[in-house]
Amino acid sequence: MEIDSSLLDEFVLEAKAHIASIEAGLLRLEEGESDDETINGIFRAAHSIKGTASFFELNKIVELAGNSQLGIYGTSSLAVTNTLWKRQCRIPRP
Repeated sequence: MEIDSSLLDEFVLEAKAHIASIEAGLLRLEEGESDDETINGIFRAAHSIKGTASFFELNKIVELAGNSQLGIYGTSSLAVTNTLWKRQCRIPRP
């Protein structure tokens, strides 16, 4: 696939903004803020990168972005784990 350089340039600019958003969210998590807005923001930013990278067939970036979405599940933060559990199961965790 031949990639239009202006579209690719736009992707790079958007990806940089999404990466900054992910970094800010991860820093908030590290500081103990495990609210839904922070977690959802990280997922949305990674998902946006993954989706656009897929359009350009940038498979390594697709894989990295997908893994970053999954990476939050490996966190040791109990608050984040509980929030994710409730969102996935839609039931309160004992």
